[in-house]
Amino acid sequence: MVAWGDSTGGNNVRYFTWHKGTALADHAVQSGPDYQAAPSLVRLQPIANTEKIVLLAVNASLDLRYSLWTGNTFMGSPGILLESELGTGHLPFDIAGSTAP
Repeated sequence: MVAWGDSTGGNNVRYFTWHKGTALADHAVQSGPDYQAAPSLVRLQPIANTEKIVLLAVNASLDLRYSLWTGNTFMGSPGILLESELGTGHLPFDIAGSTAP
């Protein structure tokens, strides 16, 4: 999966997916979750041993929101609010997973 903010300034994340053995040229850009303001930072994190991916994004309103890719669709549109008004300047955030039982 590749994800990015809408270049027209819209509130939705844009994305495309492809599968092992297929070419990138075969993808189609999709409109993803609504992040309630234009996404400015996007981070994808796969969940180990699943087809799920967490999409974290900071929007133009400085809200940190997330949606979950289930393997064929996003759950959480609009993106679920984790933190609002993160402040100004650089907005550090990250996500990690564990394969430990």
